[in-house]
Formats: sequence, structure tokens, C-alpha cells
Amino acid sequence: MYLAVCDDQKSDLDEITALLERWQEEQRASLRFRCFRSAPELLDSAERSPFTLYLLDVMMPGIDSLASARESRNFDSGADAVFLTSSPGFAYESYSVHALDYLLKPVNAQALFAILDLLALREQRPQEGLTLKCGASIIRILFSRLSYVGVAGRR
Repeated sequence: MYLAVCDDQKSDLDEITALLERWQEEQRASLRFRCFRSAPELLDSAERSPFTLYLLDVMMPGIDSLASARESRNFDSGADAVFLTSSPGFAYESYSVHALDYLLKPVNAQALFAILDLLALREQRPQEGLTLKCGASIIRILFSRLSYVGVAGRR
């Protein structure tokens, strides 16, 4: 799994990082993550190398995480997002960008670990997909990445 953690508060980043390292140690699992202090920095990196999960602080200066989650959907529609905040007032809005979850700060290890366990299990399971011939190439598209399929004649 490749995670992005975005929070403008260094102490919150440190706390999440410690929880991620603890989960990795307890599960003996491979986990990569990068920390960001701003949404533009995160989006720039995500365009080049997409993440499995975005852990996003809701309240940040400039571009907030809800806007950055909407933006990331343009180039990475398959990634999950979990919003982190000290205010439960944004929970409803977070689901407009198809958030996987919404965690209140300080982040509870049990709640975060449940999300990580779910994603680790999902990655271990082989995913079903559709194999297509496209010109001289053969491509495989996972069903989880499909949003629409149309058939016209035999095409």
C-alpha cells in the first residue's frame, strides 16, 4: 500500500506517522507513505505517482482537503480517501467525494487500523477484471476501475 498523509500541523503528521509505523510493525506488513504539509504539494506528487489511500486533514490553509480530494479524482478515481478533523461538522461533505471514512482527531489507533486492515485484505485478494485487445496490445482493466462499458455491434 502507498499512502499519502496531508496535514498542515506537524504534530498531527507525527502522530499519524507513528500510528502507521505501529500498524506496519504489528502486522509485519509492507507500507509506504509520504507526508505533505499542503494540498498543492500532495496533488503535484499524486499526479506523478498515485496513492492507494489519502489521509487528509479537512481544515488546511489554501486548498482544503475536500477540494484536493475532488481534484485527485480527476487522475486517480480508484484511490480511497479518509478525512481527519477535530470537527464532526464536515462529515456529511466528506461523503460527496466518496470518502472511505471520516476520523476525528486525535485519531484512534483502533479506527485507523481497521481501515488499514481492510485495505491490506483488499490488496491480497486477486481482483477480477476485463482483458481486452486494443490494437496490437492486450490490456487488463480491473472491474473496480470501470465506471462505464458500452457495446456497439461487436465493439
